[in-house]
Amino acid sequence: MNVVGRIVSGDFDTVKIRQKASETIEMGDLLVAENQNSYTILQVHDLMYGSQISNKEKNLVAGMKLEGYGRDLDFTDPELSNYIIADLKSLVTVEKNNNTSHSPKKLPQFFSGMRRAKDKDFNFIQTHEKPLVIGNVRTGSQKLDVEINLPGEEVLRHHILVPASTGKGKSNLVKTMAWELLDQEYCGLLIIDPHNEYYGTQGTPGLSNHPMANQFVEAYSPGKNQVGVNKLVINIQELKPWDLMKVIELSNAQTEAINAYYQEHKENWIKELMLSQEPINNIQEVTLETMKRKLAVYLDIHEKNNQLTCKGIFDEKAGESTIENIVQSLESTKTLILDTSNLEAKIELLVGSIIANRLFNRYKKYKSTDQINQKPVISIVLEEAPRVIGENSIIQSGNIFEKIAREGRKFKIGLTAITQLPSVIPRQILANMNTKIILGMEMRSERNSIVESASQDLSKDDRNIATLDKGEAIITSTFTDFAIPIKIPYFKKIVDQTQQKPTEQIEFRGIT
Repeated sequence: MNVVGRIVSGDFDTVKIRQKASETIEMGDLLVAENQNSYTILQVHDLMYGSQISNKEKNLVAGMKLEGYGRDLDFTDPELSNYIIADLKSLVTVEKNNNTSHSPKKLPQFFSGMRRAKDKDFNFIQTHEKPLVIGNVRTGSQKLDVEINLPGEEVLRHHILVPASTGKGKSNLVKTMAWELLDQEYCGLLIIDPHNEYYGTQGTPGLSNHPMANQFVEAYSPGKNQVGVNKLVINIQELKPWDLMKVIELSNAQTEAINAYYQEHKENWIKELMLSQEPINNIQEVTLETMKRKLAVYLDIHEKNNQLTCKGIFDEKAGESTIENIVQSLESTKTLILDTSNLEAKIELLVGSIIANRLFNRYKKYKSTDQINQKPVISIVLEEAPRVIGENSIIQSGNIFEKIAREGRKFKIGLTAITQLPSVIPRQILANMNTKIILGMEMRSERNSIVESASQDLSKDDRNIATLDKGEAIITSTFTDFAIPIKIPYFKKIVDQTQQKPTEQIEFRGIT
Protein backbone atom coordinates (compact mmCIF):
# COMPACT_ATOMS: atom_id res chain seq x y z
CA MET A 1 0.00 0.00 0.00
CA ASN A 2 1.39 3.40 -1.00
CA VAL A 3 0.84 5.41 2.17
CA VAL A 4 0.43 9.17 1.67
CA GLY A 5 -0.34 10.05 5.29
CA ARG A 6 -0.89 8.66 8.74
CA ILE A 7 -3.66 9.38 11.26
CA VAL A 8 -2.31 11.34 14.21
CA SER A 9 -5.39 12.75 16.00
CA GLY A 10 -8.94 14.01 15.53
CA ASP A 11 -12.46 13.03 16.36
CA PHE A 12 -15.53 11.74 14.51
CA ASP A 13 -16.05 15.09 12.76
CA THR A 14 -12.45 15.57 11.66
CA VAL A 15 -9.66 13.04 11.30
CA LYS A 16 -6.19 14.61 11.23
CA ILE A 17 -3.38 13.00 9.27
CA ARG A 18 0.24 13.94 8.75
CA GLN A 19 1.23 14.09 5.08
CA LYS A 20 4.19 12.02 3.94
CA ALA A 21 7.02 14.36 2.93
CA SER A 22 7.32 12.93 -0.59
CA GLU A 23 3.57 13.21 -1.28
CA THR A 24 1.30 16.17 -2.03
CA ILE A 25 -2.26 16.13 -0.73
CA GLU A 26 -4.85 18.48 -2.31
CA MET A 27 -8.06 19.98 -1.02
CA GLY A 28 -10.83 17.54 -1.90
CA ASP A 29 -8.54 14.52 -2.22
CA LEU A 30 -10.18 11.17 -1.47
CA LEU A 31 -8.10 8.93 0.81
CA VAL A 32 -8.81 5.45 2.12
CA ALA A 33 -8.33 3.97 5.58
CA GLU A 34 -8.25 0.16 5.53
CA ASN A 35 -9.65 -2.08 8.24
CA GLN A 36 -9.70 -5.87 8.31
CA ASN A 37 -13.23 -6.30 6.95
CA SER A 38 -14.01 -2.87 5.57
CA TYR A 39 -12.53 0.37 4.34
CA THR A 40 -13.58 3.98 4.77
CA ILE A 41 -13.27 6.70 2.12
CA LEU A 42 -12.44 10.12 3.56
CA GLN A 43 -12.18 13.54 1.91
CA VAL A 44 -9.71 16.32 2.67
CA HIS A 45 -11.49 19.52 3.71
CA ASP A 46 -8.60 21.56 5.13
CA LEU A 47 -4.81 21.76 5.05
CA MET A 48 -2.41 23.40 7.49
CA TYR A 49 1.25 23.49 8.50
CA GLY A 50 2.64 21.41 11.36
CA SER A 51 6.09 21.65 12.95
CA GLN A 52 8.15 20.31 15.80
CA ILE A 53 10.09 23.59 15.90
CA SER A 54 9.04 26.46 18.17
CA ASN A 55 7.65 29.60 16.51
CA LYS A 56 10.56 31.62 17.89
CA GLU A 57 13.12 29.42 16.15
CA LYS A 58 11.14 29.26 12.91
CA ASN A 59 10.81 33.04 12.80
CA LEU A 60 14.54 33.42 13.45
CA VAL A 61 15.55 31.02 10.66
CA ALA A 62 13.07 32.58 8.23
CA GLY A 63 14.41 36.04 9.02
CA MET A 64 18.00 34.98 8.50
CA LYS A 65 17.16 33.46 5.11
CA LEU A 66 15.23 36.56 4.09
CA GLU A 67 18.03 38.91 5.04
CA GLY A 68 20.71 36.84 3.36
CA TYR A 69 22.40 35.29 6.39
CA GLY A 70 23.16 31.67 5.69
CA ARG A 71 21.55 30.80 2.39
CA ASP A 72 22.06 27.07 3.11
CA LEU A 73 20.79 27.35 6.65
CA ASP A 74 18.08 24.77 7.41
CA PHE A 75 16.71 22.56 10.16
CA THR A 76 18.08 19.13 10.92
CA ASP A 77 15.97 16.49 9.13
CA PRO A 78 13.55 19.11 7.72
CA GLU A 79 11.17 16.42 6.41
CA LEU A 80 10.69 15.27 10.01
CA SER A 81 10.62 18.72 11.64
CA ASN A 82 8.11 20.44 9.37
CA TYR A 83 5.15 18.84 7.61
CA ILE A 84 1.57 19.25 6.38
CA ILE A 85 -1.49 18.31 8.44
CA ALA A 86 -4.69 17.45 6.54
CA ASP A 87 -8.20 17.47 8.00
CA LEU A 88 -10.51 14.81 6.60
CA LYS A 89 -14.15 13.87 7.01
CA SER A 90 -15.48 10.36 6.57
CA LEU A 91 -17.73 9.92 3.52
CA VAL A 92 -18.66 6.26 3.29
CA THR A 93 -17.66 2.86 4.66
CA VAL A 94 -17.63 -0.19 2.39
CA GLU A 95 -17.84 -3.79 3.63
CA LYS A 96 -15.34 -5.98 1.80
CA ASN A 97 -17.24 -9.27 2.05
CA ASN A 98 -20.40 -8.12 0.26
CA ASN A 99 -19.29 -4.82 -1.30
CA THR A 100 -22.07 -2.82 0.34
CA SER A 101 -21.78 0.75 1.53
CA HIS A 102 -23.13 2.58 4.57
CA SER A 103 -22.55 5.73 6.57
CA PRO A 104 -19.37 5.63 8.69
CA LYS A 105 -20.10 4.90 12.35
CA LYS A 106 -16.62 4.45 13.81
CA LEU A 107 -13.21 6.00 13.57
CA PRO A 108 -10.44 4.49 11.44
CA GLN A 109 -7.72 2.80 13.46
CA PHE A 110 -5.48 5.30 15.21
CA PHE A 111 -2.08 5.82 13.54
CA SER A 112 -3.11 3.77 10.53
CA GLY A 113 -1.75 4.68 7.11
CA MET A 114 -3.91 6.30 4.43
CA ARG A 115 -3.69 5.64 0.71
CA ARG A 116 -5.20 7.38 -2.28
CA ALA A 117 -8.60 6.22 -3.50
CA LYS A 118 -8.56 4.04 -6.61
CA ASP A 119 -11.19 3.13 -9.19
CA LYS A 120 -11.86 -0.27 -7.60
CA ASP A 121 -12.75 1.39 -4.28
CA PHE A 122 -16.01 2.48 -5.94
CA ASN A 123 -17.10 -0.93 -7.18
CA PHE A 124 -20.00 -0.73 -4.74
CA ILE A 125 -21.62 1.83 -7.03
CA GLN A 126 -24.52 0.38 -9.00
CA THR A 127 -26.24 1.32 -12.26
CA HIS A 128 -29.72 2.77 -12.09
CA GLU A 129 -32.51 1.67 -14.37
CA LYS A 130 -33.22 5.23 -15.60
CA PRO A 131 -29.87 6.94 -15.29
CA LEU A 132 -28.93 10.58 -15.34
CA VAL A 133 -25.21 10.66 -16.12
CA ILE A 134 -23.38 13.56 -14.48
CA GLY A 135 -19.61 12.96 -14.68
CA ASN A 136 -16.77 11.09 -13.00
CA VAL A 137 -15.74 10.72 -9.38
CA ARG A 138 -13.12 13.35 -8.59
CA THR A 139 -10.32 13.21 -6.05
CA GLY A 140 -8.81 16.66 -5.59
CA SER A 141 -8.35 17.94 -9.13
CA GLN A 142 -7.96 14.45 -10.63
CA LYS A 143 -10.67 12.45 -12.35
CA LEU A 144 -11.13 8.76 -11.61
CA ASP A 145 -12.39 6.33 -14.23
CA VAL A 146 -15.66 5.90 -12.34
CA GLU A 147 -18.72 7.40 -14.01
CA ILE A 148 -21.56 8.58 -11.82
CA ASN A 149 -25.25 8.50 -12.55
CA LEU A 150 -28.28 9.27 -10.45
CA PRO A 151 -31.79 7.80 -10.63
CA GLY A 152 -32.89 10.17 -13.38
CA GLU A 153 -36.66 10.07 -13.07
CA GLU A 154 -36.63 10.61 -9.31
CA VAL A 155 -33.94 13.28 -9.41
CA LEU A 156 -35.71 15.30 -12.11
CA ARG A 157 -39.05 14.96 -10.38
CA HIS A 158 -37.70 16.20 -7.03
CA HIS A 159 -35.96 19.24 -8.55
CA ILE A 160 -32.31 20.03 -9.16
CA LEU A 161 -30.48 23.17 -8.08
CA VAL A 162 -27.28 24.23 -9.84
CA PRO A 163 -25.65 27.03 -7.81
CA ALA A 164 -22.38 28.57 -8.98
CA SER A 165 -20.51 31.79 -9.47
CA THR A 166 -20.10 33.23 -12.96
CA GLY A 167 -17.69 31.25 -15.12
CA LYS A 168 -17.74 28.05 -13.07
CA GLY A 169 -19.51 25.98 -15.73
CA LYS A 170 -23.26 26.12 -15.03
CA SER A 171 -24.29 26.05 -18.69
CA ASN A 172 -21.69 23.39 -19.51
CA LEU A 173 -23.13 21.17 -16.77
CA VAL A 174 -26.76 21.60 -17.82
CA LYS A 175 -25.96 21.10 -21.50
CA THR A 176 -24.08 17.93 -20.58
CA MET A 177 -27.07 16.68 -18.59
CA ALA A 178 -29.51 17.61 -21.37
CA TRP A 179 -27.31 15.83 -23.91
CA GLU A 180 -27.41 12.63 -21.85
CA LEU A 181 -31.17 12.88 -21.28
CA LEU A 182 -32.07 13.86 -24.83
CA ASP A 183 -32.97 10.39 -26.16
CA GLN A 184 -34.18 8.94 -22.85
CA GLU A 185 -37.81 7.92 -23.04
CA TYR A 186 -38.61 8.61 -19.41
CA CYS A 187 -38.32 12.40 -19.52
CA GLY A 188 -38.90 15.59 -21.46
CA LEU A 189 -37.07 18.89 -20.97
CA LEU A 190 -38.33 22.43 -21.38
CA ILE A 191 -35.31 24.74 -21.56
CA ILE A 192 -36.13 28.44 -21.25
CA ASP A 193 -32.99 29.84 -22.81
CA PRO A 194 -32.43 33.58 -22.22
CA HIS A 195 -28.91 33.48 -23.70
CA ASN A 196 -29.58 31.33 -26.79
CA GLU A 197 -26.80 28.91 -25.89
CA TYR A 198 -28.46 25.49 -25.86
CA TYR A 199 -29.55 24.83 -29.44
CA GLY A 200 -26.18 25.66 -30.95
CA THR A 201 -25.04 27.83 -33.79
CA GLN A 202 -22.45 27.54 -36.52
CA GLY A 203 -19.13 27.20 -34.71
CA THR A 204 -20.76 26.76 -31.30
CA PRO A 205 -22.01 23.23 -30.64
CA GLY A 206 -25.32 22.68 -28.92
CA LEU A 207 -28.03 20.08 -28.49
CA SER A 208 -28.79 20.27 -32.22
CA ASN A 209 -25.50 18.39 -32.74
CA HIS A 210 -26.85 15.32 -30.95
CA PRO A 211 -27.15 12.29 -33.27
CA MET A 212 -30.83 11.99 -32.30
CA ALA A 213 -31.59 15.71 -32.48
CA ASN A 214 -33.90 15.37 -35.49
CA GLN A 215 -36.13 13.08 -33.47
CA PHE A 216 -35.88 14.54 -29.99
CA VAL A 217 -35.04 18.27 -30.20
CA GLU A 218 -37.44 21.08 -31.04
CA ALA A 219 -36.61 24.76 -30.84
CA TYR A 220 -38.65 27.94 -30.99
CA SER A 221 -37.33 31.46 -31.47
CA PRO A 222 -39.06 34.80 -32.12
CA GLY A 223 -36.64 35.47 -34.95
CA LYS A 224 -36.52 32.07 -36.67
CA ASN A 225 -33.08 32.85 -38.01
CA GLN A 226 -31.74 29.29 -37.91
CA VAL A 227 -32.46 26.18 -39.93
CA GLY A 228 -34.61 23.78 -37.94
CA VAL A 229 -35.87 26.44 -35.52
CA ASN A 230 -39.60 27.18 -35.41
CA LYS A 231 -40.85 30.74 -35.27
CA LEU A 232 -42.35 31.49 -31.87
CA VAL A 233 -45.84 32.87 -32.40
CA ILE A 234 -48.67 32.49 -29.87
CA ASN A 235 -52.26 33.21 -30.74
CA ILE A 236 -53.91 35.61 -28.30
CA GLN A 237 -56.82 33.20 -28.00
CA GLU A 238 -54.43 30.87 -26.18
CA LEU A 239 -53.98 33.37 -23.35
CA LYS A 240 -56.22 32.99 -20.34
CA PRO A 241 -56.67 35.54 -17.55
CA TRP A 242 -54.80 33.31 -15.09
CA ASP A 243 -51.74 33.33 -17.40
CA LEU A 244 -51.39 37.05 -16.80
CA MET A 245 -51.98 36.91 -13.06
CA LYS A 246 -48.74 36.79 -10.99
CA VAL A 247 -46.84 37.90 -14.11
CA ILE A 248 -48.39 41.29 -14.82
CA GLU A 249 -49.17 43.55 -11.89
CA LEU A 250 -52.95 43.76 -11.68
CA SER A 251 -55.20 45.48 -9.17
CA ASN A 252 -58.29 43.69 -7.88
CA ALA A 253 -60.46 45.77 -10.21
CA GLN A 254 -58.26 44.89 -13.22
CA THR A 255 -58.33 41.19 -12.30
CA GLU A 256 -62.12 41.32 -12.08
CA ALA A 257 -62.24 43.09 -15.44
CA ILE A 258 -60.24 40.48 -17.37
CA ASN A 259 -62.18 37.68 -15.70
CA ALA A 260 -65.42 39.36 -16.72
CA TYR A 261 -64.32 39.65 -20.35
CA TYR A 262 -63.22 36.00 -20.33
CA GLN A 263 -66.57 34.91 -18.92
CA GLU A 264 -68.38 36.94 -21.53
CA HIS A 265 -66.28 36.25 -24.63
CA LYS A 266 -64.21 33.14 -23.77
CA GLU A 267 -61.15 32.77 -26.07
CA ASN A 268 -61.93 36.11 -27.79
CA TRP A 269 -61.69 38.04 -24.53
CA ILE A 270 -58.47 39.92 -25.38
CA LYS A 271 -59.73 41.07 -28.76
CA GLU A 272 -63.10 42.14 -27.35
CA LEU A 273 -61.43 43.98 -24.48
CA MET A 274 -59.00 45.80 -26.76
CA LEU A 275 -61.75 46.83 -29.20
CA SER A 276 -64.37 47.54 -26.57
CA GLN A 277 -65.87 51.00 -26.68
CA GLU A 278 -68.00 50.54 -23.58
CA PRO A 279 -67.06 48.53 -20.47
CA ILE A 280 -69.14 45.48 -19.61
CA ASN A 281 -70.53 44.35 -16.25
CA ASN A 282 -70.17 47.72 -14.53
CA ILE A 283 -66.42 47.81 -15.05
CA GLN A 284 -65.19 51.35 -14.68
CA GLU A 285 -64.02 53.04 -17.83
CA VAL A 286 -60.67 53.95 -16.26
CA THR A 287 -60.08 50.28 -15.45
CA LEU A 288 -60.85 49.26 -19.02
CA GLU A 289 -58.50 51.86 -20.46
CA THR A 290 -55.73 50.84 -18.05
CA MET A 291 -56.07 47.20 -19.08
CA LYS A 292 -55.92 48.18 -22.74
CA ARG A 293 -52.65 50.00 -22.12
CA LYS A 294 -51.17 47.10 -20.15
CA LEU A 295 -52.10 44.52 -22.77
CA ALA A 296 -50.70 46.78 -25.48
CA VAL A 297 -47.40 47.14 -23.63
CA TYR A 298 -46.94 43.51 -22.59
CA LEU A 299 -48.39 41.73 -25.63
CA ASP A 300 -47.44 44.36 -28.20
CA ILE A 301 -50.92 44.39 -29.69
CA HIS A 302 -52.63 47.66 -30.57
CA GLU A 303 -56.01 48.92 -31.70
CA LYS A 304 -56.29 51.00 -34.86
CA ASN A 305 -59.50 51.76 -36.72
CA ASN A 306 -61.29 49.13 -34.66
CA GLN A 307 -58.78 46.50 -35.82
CA LEU A 308 -55.97 44.78 -33.91
CA THR A 309 -52.37 45.17 -35.00
CA CYS A 310 -49.93 42.57 -33.62
CA LYS A 311 -46.21 43.36 -33.70
CA GLY A 312 -44.63 40.87 -31.31
CA ILE A 313 -44.85 37.14 -30.68
CA PHE A 314 -48.57 37.35 -29.84
CA ASP A 315 -50.80 37.27 -32.90
CA GLU A 316 -54.52 37.43 -33.67
CA LYS A 317 -54.44 34.84 -36.44
CA ALA A 318 -51.27 32.72 -36.34
CA GLY A 319 -49.88 30.48 -33.62
CA GLU A 320 -53.12 28.73 -32.69
CA SER A 321 -51.43 25.41 -32.00
CA THR A 322 -48.03 26.57 -30.67
CA ILE A 323 -48.69 25.93 -26.97
CA GLU A 324 -50.43 22.62 -27.61
CA ASN A 325 -47.56 21.49 -29.88
CA ILE A 326 -44.97 22.39 -27.25
CA VAL A 327 -46.79 20.58 -24.44
CA GLN A 328 -47.38 17.56 -26.68
CA SER A 329 -43.69 17.46 -27.62
CA LEU A 330 -42.67 17.50 -23.97
CA GLU A 331 -45.07 14.69 -23.28
CA SER A 332 -43.44 12.81 -26.17
CA THR A 333 -40.11 12.99 -24.23
CA LYS A 334 -38.60 15.64 -26.47
CA THR A 335 -36.26 18.42 -25.43
CA LEU A 336 -37.91 21.75 -26.16
CA ILE A 337 -35.64 24.79 -26.37
CA LEU A 338 -37.33 28.17 -26.09
CA ASP A 339 -34.98 30.92 -27.28
CA THR A 340 -36.02 34.00 -25.30
CA SER A 341 -32.84 36.00 -25.84
CA ASN A 342 -34.69 38.68 -27.80
CA LEU A 343 -37.61 38.98 -25.41
CA GLU A 344 -37.98 41.30 -22.47
CA ALA A 345 -37.75 39.49 -19.16
CA LYS A 346 -41.46 39.75 -18.35
CA ILE A 347 -42.51 38.53 -21.80
CA GLU A 348 -40.06 35.66 -21.51
CA LEU A 349 -41.53 34.67 -18.16
CA LEU A 350 -45.08 35.16 -19.44
CA VAL A 351 -44.44 32.69 -22.26
CA GLY A 352 -42.80 30.27 -19.83
CA SER A 353 -45.72 30.65 -17.44
CA ILE A 354 -48.28 29.90 -20.16
CA ILE A 355 -46.51 26.66 -21.08
CA ALA A 356 -45.90 25.69 -17.45
CA ASN A 357 -49.55 26.34 -16.57
CA ARG A 358 -50.81 24.14 -19.43
CA LEU A 359 -48.36 21.40 -18.54
CA PHE A 360 -49.15 21.52 -14.83
CA ASN A 361 -52.92 21.40 -15.38
CA ARG A 362 -52.61 18.53 -17.85
CA TYR A 363 -50.49 16.47 -15.46
CA LYS A 364 -52.86 17.21 -12.59
CA LYS A 365 -55.60 15.70 -14.74
CA TYR A 366 -53.41 12.66 -15.40
CA LYS A 367 -52.90 12.32 -11.65
CA SER A 368 -56.64 12.47 -10.96
CA THR A 369 -57.36 9.83 -13.62
CA ASP A 370 -54.54 7.47 -12.53
CA GLN A 371 -52.63 7.94 -15.79
CA ILE A 372 -49.65 9.71 -14.25
CA ASN A 373 -47.46 6.61 -13.94
CA GLN A 374 -47.54 6.12 -17.71
CA LYS A 375 -46.35 9.67 -18.38
CA PRO A 376 -42.74 10.85 -18.60
CA VAL A 377 -41.32 13.19 -16.00
CA ILE A 378 -40.92 16.75 -17.27
CA SER A 379 -38.16 19.07 -16.06
CA ILE A 380 -38.26 22.83 -16.67
CA VAL A 381 -34.78 24.36 -16.91
CA LEU A 382 -34.72 27.87 -15.48
CA GLU A 383 -31.69 30.07 -15.97
CA GLU A 384 -31.32 32.83 -13.35
CA ALA A 385 -33.98 31.08 -11.29
CA PRO A 386 -34.40 33.79 -8.59
CA ARG A 387 -36.22 35.83 -11.23
CA VAL A 388 -39.24 33.59 -10.64
CA ILE A 389 -38.66 31.73 -7.36
CA GLY A 390 -36.63 34.33 -5.44
CA GLU A 391 -37.73 36.57 -2.60
CA ASN A 392 -37.70 39.59 -4.94
CA SER A 393 -38.67 37.84 -8.16
CA ILE A 394 -39.69 39.79 -11.23
CA ILE A 395 -43.08 38.15 -11.22
CA GLN A 396 -45.27 37.88 -8.16
CA SER A 397 -45.08 35.30 -5.40
CA GLY A 398 -47.44 32.39 -5.95
CA ASN A 399 -46.60 32.10 -9.65
CA ILE A 400 -46.66 28.76 -11.48
CA PHE A 401 -42.92 28.14 -11.02
CA GLU A 402 -43.20 28.50 -7.24
CA LYS A 403 -46.17 26.15 -7.35
CA ILE A 404 -44.14 23.57 -9.28
CA ALA A 405 -41.24 23.97 -6.82
CA ARG A 406 -43.59 23.19 -3.93
CA GLU A 407 -46.01 20.66 -5.48
CA GLY A 408 -44.61 19.58 -8.84
CA ARG A 409 -43.06 16.30 -7.69
CA LYS A 410 -46.56 14.92 -7.01
CA PHE A 411 -47.36 15.44 -10.70
CA LYS A 412 -43.98 14.38 -12.17
CA ILE A 413 -42.97 17.95 -13.03
CA GLY A 414 -39.69 19.27 -11.65
CA LEU A 415 -37.46 22.31 -11.94
CA THR A 416 -33.79 22.44 -12.83
CA ALA A 417 -32.97 25.80 -11.31
CA ILE A 418 -29.71 27.56 -12.15
CA THR A 419 -28.50 30.49 -10.08
CA GLN A 420 -25.60 32.54 -8.82
CA LEU A 421 -27.64 33.66 -5.81
CA PRO A 422 -29.19 30.72 -3.96
CA SER A 423 -29.44 32.85 -0.82
CA VAL A 424 -32.40 34.82 -2.25
CA ILE A 425 -34.43 31.66 -2.85
CA PRO A 426 -36.79 31.01 0.09
CA ARG A 427 -35.55 28.34 2.48
CA GLN A 428 -38.57 26.08 1.94
CA ILE A 429 -38.03 26.02 -1.81
CA LEU A 430 -34.31 25.39 -1.36
CA ALA A 431 -35.15 22.46 0.91
CA ASN A 432 -37.47 21.09 -1.79
CA MET A 433 -34.56 20.99 -4.23
CA ASN A 434 -33.54 17.48 -3.26
CA THR A 435 -30.50 17.35 -5.52
CA LYS A 436 -27.91 20.11 -5.59
CA ILE A 437 -24.98 20.04 -7.98
CA ILE A 438 -22.69 22.62 -6.42
CA LEU A 439 -20.07 24.31 -8.57
CA GLY A 440 -17.49 26.84 -7.39
CA MET A 441 -18.83 29.73 -5.31
CA GLU A 442 -16.65 32.53 -3.97
CA MET A 443 -19.24 34.32 -1.81
CA ARG A 444 -19.51 32.83 1.67
CA SER A 445 -23.12 33.96 2.14
CA GLU A 446 -24.13 31.97 -0.95
CA ARG A 447 -22.16 28.93 0.18
CA ASN A 448 -23.83 29.09 3.58
CA SER A 449 -27.32 28.96 2.07
CA ILE A 450 -26.38 25.82 0.16
CA VAL A 451 -24.62 24.14 3.08
CA GLU A 452 -27.62 24.75 5.34
CA SER A 453 -30.08 23.24 2.84
CA ALA A 454 -27.96 20.32 1.63
CA SER A 455 -29.14 16.72 1.83
CA GLN A 456 -25.88 15.68 3.50
CA ASP A 457 -23.77 17.41 6.14
CA LEU A 458 -21.57 19.86 4.22
CA SER A 459 -20.57 21.91 7.26
CA LYS A 460 -16.92 20.95 6.67
CA ASP A 461 -17.03 21.65 2.94
CA ASP A 462 -17.02 25.44 2.91
CA ARG A 463 -13.41 25.64 1.70
CA ASN A 464 -13.87 22.72 -0.68
CA ILE A 465 -16.73 24.58 -2.39
CA ALA A 466 -14.74 27.82 -2.49
CA THR A 467 -11.80 26.08 -4.20
CA LEU A 468 -13.78 24.26 -6.90
CA ASP A 469 -12.42 25.03 -10.35
CA LYS A 470 -14.46 25.15 -13.54
CA GLY A 471 -15.93 21.71 -14.23
CA GLU A 472 -15.54 20.52 -10.64
CA ALA A 473 -18.62 19.98 -8.49
CA ILE A 474 -20.08 18.32 -5.42
CA ILE A 475 -23.39 16.43 -5.68
CA THR A 476 -25.53 16.37 -2.56
CA SER A 477 -28.81 14.51 -2.93
CA THR A 478 -31.38 12.50 -1.05
CA PHE A 479 -30.70 9.84 -3.69
CA THR A 480 -27.02 9.35 -2.79
CA ASP A 481 -25.41 7.91 0.33
CA PHE A 482 -22.84 10.69 0.56
CA ALA A 483 -21.90 13.99 -1.05
CA ILE A 484 -19.96 13.00 -4.18
CA PRO A 485 -17.11 15.10 -5.59
CA ILE A 486 -17.29 14.91 -9.39
CA LYS A 487 -15.56 16.11 -12.52
CA ILE A 488 -17.92 17.23 -15.27
CA PRO A 489 -16.86 16.64 -18.88
CA TYR A 490 -16.62 19.55 -21.29
CA PHE A 491 -19.69 19.68 -23.49
CA LYS A 492 -17.70 20.50 -26.63
CA LYS A 493 -15.50 17.46 -26.05
CA ILE A 494 -18.58 15.24 -25.76
CA VAL A 495 -19.90 16.60 -29.05
CA ASP A 496 -16.55 16.11 -30.78
CA GLN A 497 -16.23 12.53 -29.51
CA THR A 498 -19.80 11.70 -30.53
CA GLN A 499 -19.31 13.04 -34.02
CA GLN A 500 -16.12 11.00 -34.38
CA LYS A 501 -17.73 7.82 -33.01
CA PRO A 502 -21.49 8.24 -33.50
CA THR A 503 -22.35 4.66 -32.57
CA GLU A 504 -20.12 4.36 -29.50
CA GLN A 505 -21.98 3.03 -26.46
CA ILE A 506 -21.15 4.75 -23.18
CA GLU A 507 -21.01 2.53 -20.12
CA PHE A 508 -21.44 3.93 -16.65
CA ARG A 509 -22.02 3.03 -13.09
CA GLY A 510 -24.45 4.63 -10.67
CA ILE A 511 -24.73 5.44 -7.01
CA THR A 512 -27.20 3.88 -4.62
